[in-house]
Amino acid sequence: MKNTKTGGGEVALWRSVITLAIHDATGEVRPKAATSRVRARTHMQTALRTRHEARAWLLGNTIDFRRVCEMAGLDPDAVFDSAEKMMQAGWPDQTGDGVIVWEDDDDIILPSA
Repeated sequence: MKNTKTGGGEVALWRSVITLAIHDATGEVRPKAATSRVRARTHMQTALRTRHEARAWLLGNTIDFRRVCEMAGLDPDAVFDSAEKMMQAGWPDQTGDGVIVWEDDDDIILPSA
C-alpha cells in the first residue's frame, strides 16, 4: 500500500484506527473471567459484535473507511484488498505475537497465521 500523504502523529493515529479494526476483526474471542455468568455472556456478546462490526467496516468500502485510509496515508483500495484476502483466508488471528508493521513504503505486513 503506497503512501498517499505524509504526516506525523496524525497519520499514526489514523493507522492505529485501521490496526485496531484488523485486530478486532481477526482476534480470538475468548471468555473473560467474570464474577457471574451474565457478565461473561455479556462480554462474549460484546466481543462478537465488535468483531462483526470491524469486519463489516473493513469490507464495506464506505466513505468513512476510505477517508480513514486516506488520513492514514494509505490507499483505500489496497487496504480493502488486504481485508478481502484476510476474509478469504478465514480471518486468521493477527493478535498473537504478531504486530501489524507499517514498512517504510507503507505496506501493511501482517504476521503469518
